[in-house]
Amino acid sequence: IDACLPHLDELNGAPVNVKLPKVLRAPEGSTYVSTEGPLGTSGYYLVSRGKAMPWRLKMRTASFNNAQALSQVIPGCTIDDVVPLLQSMVYVIGDIDK
Repeated sequence: IDACLPHLDELNGAPVNVKLPKVLRAPEGSTYVSTEGPLGTSGYYLVSRGKAMPWRLKMRTASFNNAQALSQVIPGCTIDDVVPLLQSMVYVIGDIDK
């Protein structure tokens, strides 16, 4: 909270709760953004041609990154070790196929 308080002065009374249009058009170009979440870092790559729908949106979720580590961790483990190992890794199956 202390880190946010100095930035409140930058708002200069500008409205923060505004109604957005139904269609947001991203300007033509591409951008990559990474965000930190509870499962790890996720990445988003957006390519726009300036139309109503983006031309390409590619997501690399934290669950996908965490599942990739299994190929390095599982070899050499016994069958008894695999179940607790899978339970200790944080991933969401629905995120892996993005």
